[in-house]
Amino acid sequence: MEDPTTIGLNLTFFGTLGVGLLMFLGVFLAFVITLLIAGAGRLLAVVLTALFRGAAGASKGPRRAPGSAQASGATPETAANAKPGWPLKTGRPARREPQLSADWTAAVERADARARERARAEAALKARDTRPAQDTERKAS
Repeated sequence: MEDPTTIGLNLTFFGTLGVGLLMFLGVFLAFVITLLIAGAGRLLAVVLTALFRGAAGASKGPRRAPGSAQASGATPETAANAKPGWPLKTGRPARREPQLSADWTAAVERADARARERARAEAALKARDTRPAQDTERKAS
């Protein structure tokens, strides 16, 4: 038969693991129950809000959507022409692209002119360098 000390140590070790596993499952189960209670409470709150808002809102008049013609303060003519469910176009101007200042555009023009002059000078330099090679080839033939 085995040593009783080994058996006792094994039982203690595996008993500790079992208790730890039970504690973990208990905390996990408590967390799941908490989430279920919170979800049920939220659902109940939404249902009660919808029910009581309908009863209380009837005495205050119709509710208006934020983009509706009545809520935007539009004139009766534009409100009559508005499509239901679409936000009303107000008299605000359309958003414009930012304009460049005159100094900036002048600086860009000067930089472009310098780049064109530099490109012409490089083209003239290449043409001059290739011309003598063509002349020597003609003389040799």
